[in-house]
Amino acid sequence: MGNTVLSKRAASDLQILKSKQPERFHQAHLFRKTLCILESHHYRLPARRFALDLFDKSVMRRIVLDEDSDSESDSLTTSKSE
Repeated sequence: MGNTVLSKRAASDLQILKSKQPERFHQAHLFRKTLCILESHHYRLPARRFALDLFDKSVMRRIVLDEDSDSESDSLTTSKSE
């Protein structure tokens, strides 16, 4: 997705994959892996947005809520031990 010549082909392949197997874009672990890849390489904003928009919005909501509940449980156990 970093190369303009290859990015059109990659975008097309991803759209085809999403239409054939939409359940893959509801997986939180795949979304996390996508975030790691986007973070570790330099992609332009439109390519980043395209990759993130492939996923269902509920996936991001689940990740945020899971992380919030984990941090709350950590703070509760810390305050109980003090």
